[in-house]
Amino acid sequence: MFDDSMSYVPSRAEKRGRTRSRREELGEVSSPRPVIQQDELDEMRELDRRLRQVEARRQQLRASLLQRLSSGAAIEAGRLTARLVERRCRILSAKKLLPLIGKAEVRRLQDLAGPTVYRSVMIMERS
Repeated sequence: MFDDSMSYVPSRAEKRGRTRSRREELGEVSSPRPVIQQDELDEMRELDRRLRQVEARRQQLRASLLQRLSSGAAIEAGRLTARLVERRCRILSAKKLLPLIGKAEVRRLQDLAGPTVYRSVMIMERS
């Protein structure tokens, strides 16, 4: 096996003293591993960059509109309008629950609910 610098990199089977993988020894045909193309990584990185720019502008504009709507600003005549909508919801954070039900019960509820898992792709330059 060769990496980008064209130096030899032994496979796992070779590191274990075998010249063939266990699957090959058993006669199993291995399917080729999928390949992620460089242009896909470039596109993803560019889209992430553009998304950050758009999101920064969106947050800036949203804050400005909320502030002006809160202070009673008039809306220019035209096909669009806007209004301030306020929604209240209960968020049961550990910080809020702790004085009410105690540390042990908060921990039990957290364990019962389980973690929220976020997945993302981090793209970086090769060194």
